[in-house]
Amino acid sequence: MVGWLAAVAAGFAAPDGQAPRVLAGQYAGRRRTSAQAAADVRAAVGALAGALRDAAAGRPLRIGDSATPGDIALGMILLEYQVHGWDLARAAGQHWSAAQASLAFAPAMLTDDYQGDGKPFGKPAQVPPGHRRWTA
Repeated sequence: MVGWLAAVAAGFAAPDGQAPRVLAGQYAGRRRTSAQAAADVRAAVGALAGALRDAAAGRPLRIGDSATPGDIALGMILLEYQVHGWDLARAAGQHWSAAQASLAFAPAMLTDDYQGDGKPFGKPAQVPPGHRRWTA
């Protein structure tokens, strides 16, 4: 998660919008203390916030050889951190509140091509009335 955020942040900050390939993989398999991981996340978020203040979401983000409109790439990273942030919080017994922006973005990204048996995501679960959708 940290490498992906660092790569996207660097891509948004780059004048040509190209995300470096090395950043996402440099964190794979590395053991980090909580303080180190938090510092890495803060640094990447700071870089991303600065790039967004400079209107980076208005231009494409290039990951590898493909380009994604900046607003869609930003929605993707928000969704990524919403979903996996919830996973991590759940595993650590921490509270995690759902961000409305990423929840609104999810249905557009998670089309039927990605949902169902043998696909990355299951079908959406129906939540009975009166039950909370997100819990920690």
